[in-house]
Amino acid sequence: MSKKPWFRIGLSVLLLGAALYFLRRELERVSVAEIWAHLRSIPATRLGLMLALGVANYLQLTRYDVLALRYLKHQLPYARVAFVSFIASAFARNIGPSVASGGSIRYRFYSAWGLSAAEIATLIAFMSLTFFVGFSAVAGICFALGAGAMTDRLPVPGVGLRVIGGVLLALLGGYFMMCARQPTISIRGRQFSPPSVRIALGQALTSGLDWLAMAGMLTLLLPPGTVSYVEVLAAVLVAQVAGVWSQVPGGLGVFEAIVVAALSPRIPASAVLSSVLLYRCLYFFLPLGVASLLLVGSETGQLRAKGR
Repeated sequence: MSKKPWFRIGLSVLLLGAALYFLRRELERVSVAEIWAHLRSIPATRLGLMLALGVANYLQLTRYDVLALRYLKHQLPYARVAFVSFIASAFARNIGPSVASGGSIRYRFYSAWGLSAAEIATLIAFMSLTFFVGFSAVAGICFALGAGAMTDRLPVPGVGLRVIGGVLLALLGGYFMMCARQPTISIRGRQFSPPSVRIALGQALTSGLDWLAMAGMLTLLLPPGTVSYVEVLAAVLVAQVAGVWSQVPGGLGVFEAIVVAALSPRIPASAVLSSVLLYRCLYFFLPLGVASLLLVGSETGQLRAKGR
């Protein structure tokens, strides 16, 4: 085995261990009664808005697949695309954006609908690019303007975040310039052309709205008037990327630790932790349960059809 997988495994264990240690330290200062009290204090209207925003975001996430299929010049009924996109997105958010989750599910459906293995690989790579384009747009603006500096307990100092924001915006600008020029790119003997500027703008909008919605959902669950939306956005951006980079399924533990560390100076740790846990249950676990039922129902229907 090469050294690279061992490095990734070691990094994942290290980050998860550090996150669990921090959460354990915070939990020692928090009682179950405090967590329960905050959960009961969340107004039903804010909870309803959070759920509505989550549904709307999963709906707009279908544009990941729509844009990728448009780039591949494939047309499929939107109902089919939305079905596979929701299932794949729900699994990817909980397990991780790997072949074992969203990629394998998309391969299962899209191969049956006429896409080749090479086209599906391109589709998945395009979605990874869309994720980075949206992150570069939102995080670049957020960090470059100093929004992240307000969360002084993030693992990256404010000056470092400003530099990262500038680099991300420069990369985003370079990407749009490349899309405007439309050069032919050769990767491992295969020829590719970047998407049109219109599709690239769609990538930035689709993924960007995803990041903004995630921060909005968590903000709705926090005590009103205690922390600004941009502070929550900065914390979510760093925490979500750290969770993906850690290779821990769904960033479980890593995401929670960073958000609690970033926001607890301004909000009681019990309120932050209970809000983050509720956010994970409603936006991660609940859609995963629905997606699992849809996937089992689809597979069962396929088996019955073959048995006839």
